[in-house]
Amino acid sequence: MKIFQSSPNLRTLLELHKRRPDVKLNLLLSFGVPTSDLMGFMDRYRHLSNWLIYDSGAYSINFAQNPKIKDLTVDDYIVQLSLVHKYFDFCFNFDSDFREQGVGNNALMQMKIETAGYPVIPVVHDYYGDEIQSFIDGGHETIALGSFKNRSPDDVKHALKTTYPAGIKVHLFGKVGLRYIAHLPVWSCDASSWAQYVKFGRILFWDTDKPTIDKTVCLVLSDFDECKEGEQYFETYMKRDVVEKYIFDNLGIKYMQLMGYRKEMYRSLVNHLFYWNLEKYVTGLHHEKEFQTD
Repeated sequence: MKIFQSSPNLRTLLELHKRRPDVKLNLLLSFGVPTSDLMGFMDRYRHLSNWLIYDSGAYSINFAQNPKIKDLTVDDYIVQLSLVHKYFDFCFNFDSDFREQGVGNNALMQMKIETAGYPVIPVVHDYYGDEIQSFIDGGHETIALGSFKNRSPDDVKHALKTTYPAGIKVHLFGKVGLRYIAHLPVWSCDASSWAQYVKFGRILFWDTDKPTIDKTVCLVLSDFDECKEGEQYFETYMKRDVVEKYIFDNLGIKYMQLMGYRKEMYRSLVNHLFYWNLEKYVTGLHHEKEFQTD
């Protein structure tokens, strides 16, 4: 099972390689999140990541405030794919219509892109209609389950009842919670939450002493004073010494670096490593359940 970490910073990736050359992340880059480091990810430093995939930015187009992003079109995406498609393990359709009734519009986008010569992974938004079966009948070996309002694990489970017996690999967009990926045969998912946690002064720790399947502890650093239910303040956490030792032993990072001038980068390293380890943990759960998700 694969967890693709979304829109990383190239400088952070280089720092991670320096500190942990054994760690290769699965990365998702997005047309909707432009980066000046795109060629670095794709070419010069491609060897530093494992799988590398490309998203059309459909979510950003629907919800971003930046008009330059909201106005992106399928023709813009085709031009971009003409430049970058060959560098990625796979790319996704320009599924900009998030409505259940948008199936036809998204299918036209896919047809236009593939007619231009760029195969893309279809993205499903109607989990209960005929869309999934139509992609299977069309010969697709991988599909993605896209976003819709109030999507639940039961919705994902319903979709997998069609895909899994047919041997179809499924990428789950925007959900990395264990209630989605630990108990269902999802081949891959993506997570931007590593960055959201950094943005709001949080790092993640895996507490092996917790009796639950999900052993995540969200720790709030002292430059942020809002601690939500279920979170812990880092500075007063009863296992702070264990966390500090873990971070230093695995990344060579000290507490003061998490609070200093380059704190965002160091916090990013901690969270990137967390999701890399989470991927291995979920893969182990899938093996125990004999899921075919390798």
